[in-house]
Amino acid sequence: MAAVTAAPLLQTQNPQNNAENNSDVFSMTDDGLARRFQFQKEHGVGNWGSVWLASDKRDLDRPEADREKVAIKVVHRSKTQTTAARVRALWNEMKSVKSLRDTDGKSHPSVVNFDCFIITPSYALIVMEFLPSPLPLPVDEHAAKLWMASLASAVEFMHARGVVHNDIKPANILLSARKTPVLVDFGFSERYAAASDAETGADGDAPVPSPHGPFLSSLAYGTPEYLSPERAAGHVHDTRKADVWSLGVTFFEFIFARTPFEEDKTGIVPGKDDANDAITDKKAMDAYWARTVKGKWLGVGSGSSKLHGKMSVPLEALLRRMISPNADVRFTAAQVLQDAYWNSPIVFNPEKSVADKERVPKPKVLRKSGAPIVHGEPAHLQGGMANVVRTVLGNKGNAVSTGKSLATPVKRDGKENLVPRSPRVTAREVSPQPHVHVNAERPAVKMSKMAVEQVEEPG
Repeated sequence: MAAVTAAPLLQTQNPQNNAENNSDVFSMTDDGLARRFQFQKEHGVGNWGSVWLASDKRDLDRPEADREKVAIKVVHRSKTQTTAARVRALWNEMKSVKSLRDTDGKSHPSVVNFDCFIITPSYALIVMEFLPSPLPLPVDEHAAKLWMASLASAVEFMHARGVVHNDIKPANILLSARKTPVLVDFGFSERYAAASDAETGADGDAPVPSPHGPFLSSLAYGTPEYLSPERAAGHVHDTRKADVWSLGVTFFEFIFARTPFEEDKTGIVPGKDDANDAITDKKAMDAYWARTVKGKWLGVGSGSSKLHGKMSVPLEALLRRMISPNADVRFTAAQVLQDAYWNSPIVFNPEKSVADKERVPKPKVLRKSGAPIVHGEPAHLQGGMANVVRTVLGNKGNAVSTGKSLATPVKRDGKENLVPRSPRVTAREVSPQPHVHVNAERPAVKMSKMAVEQVEEPG
């Protein structure tokens, strides 16, 4: 699989200056945005914004099948602290993905590719590649193995460059036209200084500081069903290990269309909203988290034909190391790639199983002596946002910053071709997604990060 090469979507008045600065941050008017893109269909709605399928209006004279499509993630701007936090999250999402590019503008084929960041008086937007398909789950292990190898490689690629995703789950993985699984929605991501980056990130923008050290956090946020035990409890934890936990749960779901800590979907699950595929009852969610602490997989006991009629023993062994409740013995992404599973044949043996009744070693608590457990938002999302309550439950496709709803209803704007709906917390986000390269009808002005921050709250 070849990596996608990014190219500037818009150009400034001075092309030579644009090439020298390699900027992909631009300012436009609302009317300029309406003239530039044809917003065709709302493709998904999530915590921080809505994602739209769009095309360049100057392609309208071409047959529809020949028009290049992009996905545009949109955040409505208003004079509120919540909106400012959403814009910061969108900016952080762009910077995280951009930091993963090499000097040739290439990234990993299983990491979503961004074209540019655009800000207008009313909107902040990211233009990115359009990924046409969600994951068709469940799939057999032969198909899943190809996806798992590519995604494990992507997560190791990210961690080696100082980026953690913080919300890995099937809803945040889409298929490209070549059927490559692509990790999307970096709104909760964090960037730490890699060894070669010294005091700043690879792109010259300062990474997120951590009071506990690189990659360590005490914040509890993400999608409830995919939180590692130490993250759900708010302990100081290695965020890379939390990513590996979520990745392991996701790999299990590829084959069974449920997490290992959920009841079989053919049965009745107390507290489960079947329409939204989410655990909505607090007691049911607490019971779910208790099973994660014990590492108790449901319906897949030792020697269970339910498990080994669909999953090979080497894959089970790998997943039990990825989904170990003890973060001290849990695999890193690099160890996942080095596991013997990838060179093992796929053979189903219902009579044989990894010993899943072994005593789980008690994990070490990384909390410093006397340090309080803190629940809250990532640093780049702070600023007037409500503290989050871990018991907030919602659609399984939803990430919650484990309190109060972050969504403020916004009425339809009424302007033609501008995004008509504000983001909301309670719906599943189908984050992005070959991109369109156009020239602006009027010159767009490049903006620095400082300029973006200055216009986050227009007067």
